[in-house]
Amino acid sequence: TLTKPGHKPKAAYHSGRLTKEIIAEHVPDIASRRVHICGPKAMNNAVKQMLNELKVPKENIKLEDFATPAPAPKKAVPTLPDEADKPPAPDQAPAAAPPSAGAATPPEPAASPTPVEAATPPEPPLTRPARPPPAPDQAKTTAVATFAKSNKTAVLPPDKSVLEASEDVGVNIDYSCRVGTCGVCKTNLLSGTVTMAVQDALTEDDKTKNIILVCQAKATADVTVDA
Repeated sequence: TLTKPGHKPKAAYHSGRLTKEIIAEHVPDIASRRVHICGPKAMNNAVKQMLNELKVPKENIKLEDFATPAPAPKKAVPTLPDEADKPPAPDQAPAAAPPSAGAATPPEPAASPTPVEAATPPEPPLTRPARPPPAPDQAKTTAVATFAKSNKTAVLPPDKSVLEASEDVGVNIDYSCRVGTCGVCKTNLLSGTVTMAVQDALTEDDKTKNIILVCQAKATADVTVDA
């Protein structure tokens, strides 16, 4: 279907937006097919609604969505003020200005300390607290990824994704973008726990079914995937 305004398509093409009637006309058995959708989020949502009305099972719909959200702003790290920036202590008297030249000001006799002042030791000077040493890095653990369908295993270091581990041992998992936005590499996690920096292509339904994006999935303990 061609939607460009003012465009006159040939007889082989439809003009206007895609509709469920057009889909049903050209693919009458759509409910038994696997459907791939790729495009702007508004179009993706509209087509998903059409497929739902045409009774296409959700597991037969594959979505490729490149609408990546903006990264969250980094939090500011507090720093300790320098001594020069600290305000003077409340009981610290300001320094007296020096007498002007030529002024004959007799020195004042030093006041004798009271018995209480004489018995009280002077307070130690203020010092800047030492910064705590940085916490040591946690020991990195190398895990094992098991691919159940292929009956293969691969070493899974913390900095390597499950997809990269699968490629090391010749397990073929479909993928496209490799950045977590297209959803082509969705795979069922059978056991273990993974972390994913980007999960844009996962729906809430995917997450409840332990569906992961293998291009983003990393782990520090053994995992098993359905591949």
